[in-house]
Amino acid sequence: MNNQFNLFSGKKFLTALLLGLLNINLYAAEAEKTVQENVIVTNNLFWILLIIILLLLFFITSLSNALKNLSQINLKDYKEKPSKPKVQTNVIIGVIAFAATFMGNFSLKAQETVEAEASSSFLSPKMYGGLSPDIFWIMIIAIVFELIVVFILIGAIQKMLSMLNEASGLAQEKSISVFNFSRLSASINDAVPIESEQEIMTDHEYDGIRELDNNLPPWWKYGFYLTIVVSIVYLLSYHVFQTSPLQLEEYQREMDIAALEKEAYLKSEAGNINENNVTLVTTADGINSGKNIYKDNCAACHGQAGEGTVGPNLTDEYWLHGGGVKNIFKTIKYGVPAKGMIAWQAQLTPVQIQQVSSFIVSLKGTNPPGAKEPQGDLFKEDDLPQTEK
Repeated sequence: MNNQFNLFSGKKFLTALLLGLLNINLYAAEAEKTVQENVIVTNNLFWILLIIILLLLFFITSLSNALKNLSQINLKDYKEKPSKPKVQTNVIIGVIAFAATFMGNFSLKAQETVEAEASSSFLSPKMYGGLSPDIFWIMIIAIVFELIVVFILIGAIQKMLSMLNEASGLAQEKSISVFNFSRLSASINDAVPIESEQEIMTDHEYDGIRELDNNLPPWWKYGFYLTIVVSIVYLLSYHVFQTSPLQLEEYQREMDIAALEKEAYLKSEAGNINENNVTLVTTADGINSGKNIYKDNCAACHGQAGEGTVGPNLTDEYWLHGGGVKNIFKTIKYGVPAKGMIAWQAQLTPVQIQQVSSFIVSLKGTNPPGAKEPQGDLFKEDDLPQTEK
């Protein structure tokens, strides 16, 4: 039985651990390309998950050492020598090594996917508590896998102790156990048995109801002490050293990020609008934006109300270069150099040209005072233009 658990020797366990750390390092090196500088370092969720992973890893190491020590107990003096427990420790170590390798390769593939998505879109991928999806889910998978290994090791230790109990004749009397839930419950609640309540009975009595002088449950006291520690850490982090942002700072940061994402989105959308796919804007904000653009750039030649001055009247049904949002968009974009109208594509974005074109379409039939005589050909669209809601 001495060699049953030799696969938990320091060299081989350290080899599996180093293999996992190597893959984590490979992942970290690749992830640096897309993760912003210092984002992970200041992310609380990352450190919480990392601490859980390290604690579970330490717990696994401790349990494996305990299992190794139990396997080396000499049972020659026992009445009956138990059979060797069928614990496939080599499978456990093999699974750890395989999972570490798989997680490392998976992280690289996931990172490549995130980079591909980021390059195809201006918007940031969905984040989990400030972490990218690949980092978050790999850490969660690592925690779940470590928990599975912990339960496997606990089961192996329980089985070993059960065999030792049977061999030493303690199975019916003083059974050894890894967890004694009754004792655990009593220790965390510190409750006095009913038959001993007379010892803690006070002199206070109300309508036959007696008061007991019970201690506060340890779980409650330790939880209260924990809140004190957390409050001190919070105070130092947020108000003394100011290493973490306050709510208003977080709000402003999120608003700045949203503004950048909106700007990037509008730029990406603007680049896709042209005279062939432009649609009519009918929203109040879009029309008002087009109106402001018109007053700043077009009113000098076409009048404040589109009545026409140097340029033609824009409120009737006659057009020199075609009516409708697509034709107007094309005319504004490329201009009419022969008649003195410049191309506005260098000064206005496609979205702005769409907005001002939609505003001009909305001027149809307004009949402003002093309107210029119609010029060009009568234009009537066969189909209603597509609109943007």
